[in-house]
Amino acid sequence: MFINFEGIDGSGKSTQCELLHTRLKLAGFESVLTVSPGSNLLDITQEIRKLALNPKNAKLTTLFLMLADISEHTSKIIIRCLKENKVIVMDRYTDSTLIYQSYAHKINNVDIHALIRAATYGIIPDITVYVDTTPEVAFERLNKRKTEIGFEDDGKLDFLKTLKNGYDLLYKHRDRTIMKMSGETCSGGCVLKVDGDLDAQTISDTIFTIIEERLQYE
Repeated sequence: MFINFEGIDGSGKSTQCELLHTRLKLAGFESVLTVSPGSNLLDITQEIRKLALNPKNAKLTTLFLMLADISEHTSKIIIRCLKENKVIVMDRYTDSTLIYQSYAHKINNVDIHALIRAATYGIIPDITVYVDTTPEVAFERLNKRKTEIGFEDDGKLDFLKTLKNGYDLLYKHRDRTIMKMSGETCSGGCVLKVDGDLDAQTISDTIFTIIEERLQYE
């Protein structure tokens, strides 16, 4: 199973990725945790991240770097793990590319959907967990962090609001089933929307309950 986490900066999605990965392993599942861009499983993606963080990059340069990271992830981690019946828990995938590069940075002079299909070899997550957080809560969390924020616009309240609007539009208009309650079923491409303003443990309990239930039927 391929599980992807999405959300604005400060949503807590990275924390939820780590919590789910740990809980799956404790429950006896073979789980692989990775992050895009810059997985510690692939040296090349760490180099891609360093290049992508350069604020002097043209917008298209950053887009192609992100797609390169996705291609490396898909060809060298995701496909292999799916063949081995492992669970992939991923911190960001193509929806982030759509929201950050296409929607927020207004890249509209290329067919980004065609580029994504090529970079992913047509593979989509079985479940995308959307950690839906209000920009004000995310902004407060980011200001409390001691580490530097990655990209130039990340962490600015207006930019967070733009990202939130983009995610809401994406999941509103996409032809996917929105999973909100345990017991719902759907085919590949489901979105599990959780309230990111809640405490981390409550969110984790909700996510793990639904994912574990789905894995029992795999």
